[in-house]
Order: sequence, then C-alpha cells, then structure tokens
Amino acid sequence: MDVEAGGSQSPIHGEAPKETAETPSQEGAPTKKENMFVNHVLPACAAPYSLVCGFQNLTTCPGIPGLAAFLITFAFVQLLMAAFGFGFQIPKDPKQAKLHPNQKAVAVSQLLGIVQVAVAIWGACISFPTGFSGGFPDGGDDCNETLFVISFLTSAITTGIVSLIILGLVGYSVYNGRCPDS
Repeated sequence: MDVEAGGSQSPIHGEAPKETAETPSQEGAPTKKENMFVNHVLPACAAPYSLVCGFQNLTTCPGIPGLAAFLITFAFVQLLMAAFGFGFQIPKDPKQAKLHPNQKAVAVSQLLGIVQVAVAIWGACISFPTGFSGGFPDGGDDCNETLFVISFLTSAITTGIVSLIILGLVGYSVYNGRCPDS
C-alpha cells in the first residue's frame, strides 16, 4: 500500500503502523486471565495427585524416611504458589512483576519460589542416593514404587532446571568477562 494513498509505513522505515481496518487488532489475543491460568494453574495440575499419593503412602516407605512428607510438602507449596499467583494476578515476567500494584504479593510469590527450590533440594537429598545406587525405579526393597518415582522425578526436574539456570548464568558471566577476580 502506498504511503501517499493513506497507507501506513512499516516499522523498518521508522514509524510504527497505525491501526486501520486492514491492520489486525488484538481481539484474538489471549486475555490476561487466560495467560494467568496457563502460567499459574496448569503447572500445578499434578500437585493434587502428588498430595494423594503422599498421604496414601505415609508409612509405606520405611527405607527412605521423609519421602512421603517431601512429596506432600512440595505439592502443597506448588498449589499455594498457583493459588497465590493466580489470585493476585502476578505476572511471570520480572519486568511486569516490578510494575504490579501489590509488591507485597509479588514478594510472597517470589519467596514461595525459593521455598519450592529448597523443598526440591530436600527431596533430592533423600531420594537421589537410592535412585543412583540402583534403586530406580522401584525405590529399593522398602519403598512404594509410585511414591519413589514421583518424588525422585519431582526433585530431579526442579533441581535440574535450577542447575541449568545457574550454569547458564555462570557461563554468561565467563563469556562476558564479568567474573570477579580471585
């Protein structure tokens, strides 16, 4: 379309296009509620099953004491994070979270994320020794298989993601030469 004929110039030429009848509007874009549902509620969908599994197997794993307690605690923290984030409409993007009107809610949400990582490390400490010494996937002789697998994978996925983030930050710092001098 020609600029003189009333069309809009492309962003390449320095001007953003103006919304016209030919420019698609944001009507089809997902709403904030839908984004909050996807960001907060969907990641917590497995937590109710983890709670049920943990409560059903409270005494079925004498070989790894605390495994059921770990699974119950992790699922509870995950459900709390989902309810809190969805209820207060806290965005996942840190830049948008800084602009949120309720900064106390944002701080509590971030604290719950740290608690979740700490609980995952607890789960790794109690499940990894059995898992890596030949006890995976049956949990050894003294543990319920379902309880062990869910607990092991929950802690492995969470600690794995955190480890990759830390390694990425270290690699980024080394690549950019921002490591402190020793």
